[in-house]
Amino acid sequence: MNSASGTDRKKLLVTLIWLVFIALGTGFAVKVYLLGAAHPPWPGLIVWVVLAAAFVYVRRGGTVDIAVWIVIASFFTGFTVSAIYTGGFEGPIVALAPILPALVILLLNPKAGWIGAVITLFLLSLVAVLQSSGLTQPLPIGGTGLVIIQYFVAAIACLVFTWIIADFAQKSNEVAATNLQNSRIDFVTGVANRRQINDALEQEIERAGRSDNHLSVILIDVDHFKRFNDSNGHQAGDHCLNAVADVLSASAKRSMDIVGRYGGDEFIMILPSTDGAAATLIAEKVRSEMLSRSLYYDGERTDKVSLTLGVASLQGRAIKSAEHLVKLADDALLHGKANGRNTTSNAFFNARSGLATFKVGTPSAPC
Repeated sequence: MNSASGTDRKKLLVTLIWLVFIALGTGFAVKVYLLGAAHPPWPGLIVWVVLAAAFVYVRRGGTVDIAVWIVIASFFTGFTVSAIYTGGFEGPIVALAPILPALVILLLNPKAGWIGAVITLFLLSLVAVLQSSGLTQPLPIGGTGLVIIQYFVAAIACLVFTWIIADFAQKSNEVAATNLQNSRIDFVTGVANRRQINDALEQEIERAGRSDNHLSVILIDVDHFKRFNDSNGHQAGDHCLNAVADVLSASAKRSMDIVGRYGGDEFIMILPSTDGAAATLIAEKVRSEMLSRSLYYDGERTDKVSLTLGVASLQGRAIKSAEHLVKLADDALLHGKANGRNTTSNAFFNARSGLATFKVGTPSAPC
């Protein structure tokens, strides 16, 4: 699981690039104006150019994943070259080693961060070997032992820092996933809430448009729910809503089928790759199953709680929008309620005329 995804991940990447730009620019200014260098260090300039290219690539609509890998590769390459350029463990760059796995965790995930830590240790080993060989700068007598000590200090710091950041990221991801799940679930019934319903509708409409498949929506209303609440109390009302949710969930056989609470005593079923005839059979099964639960409006146990269902089904690009499809199902539901309740009502949409007709089943006796 990524530490960030979608738009948030893109914003994170752009922000990180800007921060590195600022850091490199500050380093260049210090090097040239305060320390009197003739020109900025060339490893930093190369990293700056690569990051600038990645920034432009993302801003012009490039794939975030590709840009992330370019940025990560530039960080590791820039670190290695800069460490050698500035004198290995005697220079300031090696102290930045623990930051590399942390950046990988930030841009990818904790598991990738540990891989980044291993790569960082390998690069530190490379720098240590080059420095011990005198290739970064001349070593004093006995300097090799000092390099080994510096290497182990840097390696331990890298592993400890990676462990802290990875553990924090893992727990943060778990909390974020839990919060996201809770924000998409109706707390009374445990089915999808309006937010998840809207997201699912948009996704399924897009999928139906690509595959030219049917997409059906069933709106379900608990008949005379206020009467049930007034007679039995609000706790019993919640029990009734849970019973409806259970019936709907049991009828949604496929993992792609979505059941949600649309608001109040109204529920919705989203049925991908399901035409109107199949959706009507499911709606009738739901209506019949609800009656078999034997929930009564009052203590006299004369009238069972019933449902009225509105069915709408469209195919492929005929689905203009989520609002259009739900409106058809809602109009069918209203026709069912106006014609006796405890029934299933179908909407039939004529794409040429832009008009809908409705067929209401014969209302059934509620008990």
